[in-house]
Amino acid sequence: MARWWHMSWKRVGTTLLVIFLTPLLLAGAWLLVQIQLMPWKLANSIATDNPGIDMVPVVLPDHSVKTLSGERIEHFGLSIQLPWKEIYRDWASGNSAMISSMNGGIVEIRNPSDSSDSMAAMRRMANTLSTIHAESSGTNFALTTAVMNAKPEQVKWWKTRGENARYATLLLMKSSFEIECHGAIYAIDSGEVRGFQQGNPSVAPYCVKLDLFDAGDHHFQIRIDQYPVRGPVVTQAEVNAMVASLRPMAPK
Repeated sequence: MARWWHMSWKRVGTTLLVIFLTPLLLAGAWLLVQIQLMPWKLANSIATDNPGIDMVPVVLPDHSVKTLSGERIEHFGLSIQLPWKEIYRDWASGNSAMISSMNGGIVEIRNPSDSSDSMAAMRRMANTLSTIHAESSGTNFALTTAVMNAKPEQVKWWKTRGENARYATLLLMKSSFEIECHGAIYAIDSGEVRGFQQGNPSVAPYCVKLDLFDAGDHHFQIRIDQYPVRGPVVTQAEVNAMVASLRPMAPK
């Protein structure tokens, strides 16, 4: 019978290594699992806090264009025609311009040079995040398209960490994109102008928000609303005509 002092020190060392390293290996494996699941947990948290974030742009239900007979206005580097002839007030400050009609229709145009512009904020965020390198190196329209098409279901626990980080980041940016006119989101492509439309002018609350990009990739935000809340003030055909009438102003 072997005495205890005759035992192999190599075997003893191996046993001690197993005893002490097993908890470390398990902790490391647990940490890797948590890192892998982090984007998936983030996506689920964003979806819980932002109902409807899985909504993506769809095709406009009406592509007709109505002939407009209203005034053409100019603000912040763009010219656009209105559907109303009788203008009650045309007022502008450093951040936005507000044009109201006698029938209660209101058009707000926001200054794209303002530091609080939503596109500028998204661009700053994209430029600091390596997870969306492809989007950050593209146009403002391409970046907005990627953000607007992000859905929680794109983040899967079994995908690579890089894929999940990209989709989770786009989803996080989408959650910060302000939805002002609730309802469907539509994709717009009108010649040299393209972008997105929030809301349906024929469905309550009869509000439309346009995020448009011209051929030079400049971002314009236009909101069409009414006051007081009574009913529709424009049709989709008139909104389409307004978008088609948008022109960059010639430098003075």
